Amino acid sequence: MHLNPAFQWTGVAGASEYEIQIADNANFDDIISALVNTTAWVSDTTLEYGTTYYWRVRALNSNAGSDWVTGVFTTREMPGETASENQQWFDPKSGLYFETEEDLIKYQTAHQEDLGDAVSTPAYIWVIIAVGGMLVIIMVVLIFKARSL
Repeated sequence: MHLNPAFQWTGVAGASEYEIQIADNANFDDIISALVNTTAWVSDTTLEYGTTYYWRVRALNSNAGSDWVTGVFTTREMPGETASENQQWFDPKSGLYFETEEDLIKYQTAHQEDLGDAVSTPAYIWVIIAVGGMLVIIMVVLIFKARSL
């Protein structure tokens, strides 16, 4: 099982590349570093389980570099000795793993408003569709009546 997180950030006008750094301390003493020419990067270094990491990124061009933009995250805990990767429950929206299906369902229920994909059609749209359908039927009936005269 690998822990190679993906990072993405908003681009900066005039930037020719971006420098990204990851460290397990806020001082960035021992860093994983990369220079990339896109606004996304996947770590090629496997990170440790259950560890808090700090990351920062800045835009660069031939003249200078921007200020650092920083973030922090914690990797998931190592699965139990007897658990396999297939026994864990995964929430694709958040990227989080859960030990039981019950934990996953509790999380998804608590964060349902964040899902965004389950959008229902507003009632007024159904009214518009119904009125439009009725108008089409009326038009067809009128056309047939006009031809029969």
